Amino acid sequence: MRTAVPLLLATLALLGLASATINPAPHVAADKDFLLRQKRLLQILWHVGQPILDPELKEIASSFKLEEHAGDFKDPELVKTYLRYYAHGFFKKRGEQFSVHHKYDQLEAKALVDILYQAKDFDTFFKTAVWAREHLNEGLFVYALNVAKLHRDDLFDVVLPPFYEIYPQLYVCPDVIREAWGATLEGKTFDKDHPYVIRANYSGYPRAHNADELLSYYTEDIGLGAYLDFMHYRYPFWAKMAEYNQANYTRRGDHFYYGIKATLSRYYLERLSNHLPDIEPVDYKRPVPGSKPYGPFVQYLSTLERRLWEAVDFGYVFDSEFKKYSLRDPLNIEIFGRLVEGNADSINKDYYGSFYNGLLKYLGHDGDHLHGEDPSLLDRPASTFKSPLYYKIVKRIALILDQFKKHLPPYSQKELSLPGVKVESLTVDKLVTYFEDYDFELNNAIPVASIEEGAKLNVVARVPRLTHKPFNYHVKVTSDKDVDVFVRFFIGPRYDVYGNELSLNEKRHNFVYIDSFVFNLKKGENELVRNSKDFNYYGQLPLSYRKLYEATEAAIAGGKQPFIDDFVHKYGDIERLAVPRGTRSGLPLTTYVIITPFTHKTISRSTPYTDDVGAKISLFPFDRPINELDFHVSNSHFGETVVIHRNAEEAAAA
Repeated sequence: MRTAVPLLLATLALLGLASATINPAPHVAADKDFLLRQKRLLQILWHVGQPILDPELKEIASSFKLEEHAGDFKDPELVKTYLRYYAHGFFKKRGEQFSVHHKYDQLEAKALVDILYQAKDFDTFFKTAVWAREHLNEGLFVYALNVAKLHRDDLFDVVLPPFYEIYPQLYVCPDVIREAWGATLEGKTFDKDHPYVIRANYSGYPRAHNADELLSYYTEDIGLGAYLDFMHYRYPFWAKMAEYNQANYTRRGDHFYYGIKATLSRYYLERLSNHLPDIEPVDYKRPVPGSKPYGPFVQYLSTLERRLWEAVDFGYVFDSEFKKYSLRDPLNIEIFGRLVEGNADSINKDYYGSFYNGLLKYLGHDGDHLHGEDPSLLDRPASTFKSPLYYKIVKRIALILDQFKKHLPPYSQKELSLPGVKVESLTVDKLVTYFEDYDFELNNAIPVASIEEGAKLNVVARVPRLTHKPFNYHVKVTSDKDVDVFVRFFIGPRYDVYGNELSLNEKRHNFVYIDSFVFNLKKGENELVRNSKDFNYYGQLPLSYRKLYEATEAAIAGGKQPFIDDFVHKYGDIERLAVPRGTRSGLPLTTYVIITPFTHKTISRSTPYTDDVGAKISLFPFDRPINELDFHVSNSHFGETVVIHRNAEEAAAA
């Protein structure tokens, strides 16, 4: 029941703030096997931080002998090797901290992912998962289960709760968890119909103690963290995609480039909203507050960076068999992006290394966990965005990627234009942002003594989240013929923090790709009206654990035919964060729309962001230096708008 996967990869330790959606095909029936698989996974993840309480699962965990079922896996030898390592105690104990950036944790994670992924049927997968749930480190187990689930055909559409309800400890500060434990010990959290509410705020609330904390409402947003977690599980940097049923995923390097640039541009707009200047790239050769990189690895990082700069300036790279690839070919951002990230699909990781992941790893507290320190914010995908240091790392990475683009010629009028099509105007409704309260379950972070006690437990964290009022943008277009087109919409800054108007070449680095869609222009006048709720790359709120489990059980019990999209319409980037917070007086923004040909043979639901396999890649047309004499074509148009921030009551009246 595998469905198509539209994606625009965000990379932050593989991921960043890119746009992605996963859309189950409309009204795909959820048969009983699907529902039972979903219920089984929900049972496994229930209070995953403590030993299993369910008697049936407990029996499976104790009676299932992995060695007796080696033949039920695609590679029996892999199972035997795994068990030898397990027997000799090479796996992390329960209760210890897990980070996929730690060398040995990563090896353990890949080993368990491979076991779960290679199970020949769901029954074998399920029993192996139950065994691992009981006997292995809980952080390792949750990580491996999520990665394997997103790569198995029989589980891809199965819906899980949001990650911040599976492992709340990673998304809220310890004070919130301590209060939840204390309230539970006092018996205050066992009213199924009335949750015990804990107010969870950001580090910059009610008063920021430094400039970085002014942005904590954005960098610590739980939805953003969960989205980055999801994107990492889907595209782990250590995984060769061909080994996990994604041999046709050919845009990994380009998506890494997009993720880096999108992360910085969105962050820049949020800094403008708080009257903060742009950031400087990290200087890892000097002491960095909060990190402990040691001399030899600093030298190693410097060597990797020098090799990348030399390669892009020389204009070519070599793979591990000394085959030469030109870096003057625009399509080879795919090769170069993989090299800079240093993911498992790099053409020569031995020589070019992993500069991006190396910076994350060694600017954290304890890169290879040599000194036994707990993982830092940079060590976990869900928390990477929280670290102010991360954005400085990304800034340094962007310098290398921009150098690749700097060597490419500006787009010509021929590449930019669509003859016969003219955008007459672009207008955007008033953009109004505000904070709304959102409740999510903390139950999984609290140990319980029995299934009955767990069923009554009901404690939630209430967090304020940035959002915006729905808005439309309007594009008036004339065409001299009927034609299918691809429409891209961007927002970007008009002024820097000091009030200086930015040139087009200055602002192009900070345009945010908001929306794109296919449209059939008719001969004559056309008016395109697009609502923010319809933007392609944004997801909707997932069901809470309790509601998802109850809905699954109700569907199993019978009644009307259930469908997959009854449980989730689509996953994706965070729609309420599509625009920056803005200011009380209004943050001026530049808007931009460009209409290009829609080529059916190169567009599909799996690649909604591009209309040309050639030069029109992720950030077209802002990915290259701009020649303003050629850039202003009739099928594009610049506009202006402002983002106004209000409190919830004022926003409702606006």
